[in-house]
Amino acid sequence: MVTIGYKILFTINILHEYYADWQSKDTVVTPTKATQQILKNYKLIYKPTAMGCVILAQITDEAGTLKIPIDDPENFKLVFYLNATSPYFYNRTNLPIPPTQVTDIIPNKKAYYFDNRSIQSFNASNIPGNFPNPQKYLSEGGPPSVGLKDEIIYLPFTFKTILTTAKALFQVIVTKEDGSTVTIPVNSEEQIKIHQINLKQKLSSGFFKIKIDGGTEQQIYLSDEAFHQAPLGVIEIAHSSNVNPDDRFILADKIVQQDYYLWFKNRELKWRYVYQMDIPGSIKKTGDILNFTKTEKTFDSPNPIGLFDSYTEIKDNKGKKLPNPDGKTIKPTGDDTKYYTEIHL
Repeated sequence: MVTIGYKILFTINILHEYYADWQSKDTVVTPTKATQQILKNYKLIYKPTAMGCVILAQITDEAGTLKIPIDDPENFKLVFYLNATSPYFYNRTNLPIPPTQVTDIIPNKKAYYFDNRSIQSFNASNIPGNFPNPQKYLSEGGPPSVGLKDEIIYLPFTFKTILTTAKALFQVIVTKEDGSTVTIPVNSEEQIKIHQINLKQKLSSGFFKIKIDGGTEQQIYLSDEAFHQAPLGVIEIAHSSNVNPDDRFILADKIVQQDYYLWFKNRELKWRYVYQMDIPGSIKKTGDILNFTKTEKTFDSPNPIGLFDSYTEIKDNKGKKLPNPDGKTIKPTGDDTKYYTEIHL
């Protein structure tokens, strides 16, 4: 008699430098509706974890042989949504606020895309806790934290494009992940700038690159569901031939556990202390040479300071320890990429 057990196929782990243990408390990873059905068909188990999620499969022996082999490994793909659970996620995270906007395709929603087809292996030795080295990161940004290279737009199958000049005829060129392209001619009865495009009969849901009328190529995730739900990001874990064999979770119908990671860096910004009374002579971050810059009632840090959930020691000239900002309120400095936070005393 063979005892059926379970073995981990892969884990998805979200790291965030805001937290002392680097385990993100502001995110959840959940399977899409289509992936939920795939999990059911293959009797795979999804379990949320403190850092993301784990997927387990039934096995028939200690070698990790799958009880239910994958029918079509080349097209096997599990898709997950990454959602932020805190309204302060962007405040604490080194990402644009708001994300950079696309104006020539409407409607669209900015997000982030990650997959295991272009793994970055990186030894982040400063991660607290017991993590494998190197870690396998799903992001294109680098090295290897989430960044602008991971940005996409969610696009519904039917959308409008705004051309720079009125035209009746132009082309939409879509590049698939395997590098092949689909050319879609758009032909209108009149010369107009705004055209409606329907890709429902041309493409299935997924990640593509799109170029409209020879313009700038955009990374998109084509999905009505993703567009309407607008999660922070999409994570695709595939088993196709364009995944490096070392990064696949199944080889010859046997499980090879993979641990995938995403790494969000914490935001660094100027700290400003605002006093109403009992104004000290100076303020300094412990270990820094320069004092905070003093005006009549305010003190600004000379350099950006990272936001953490642990305490960063700031003292006035009398030795009094000052509170840290909680990251709930940040303000632009006038430069779209720079911010400051105020602490009122």
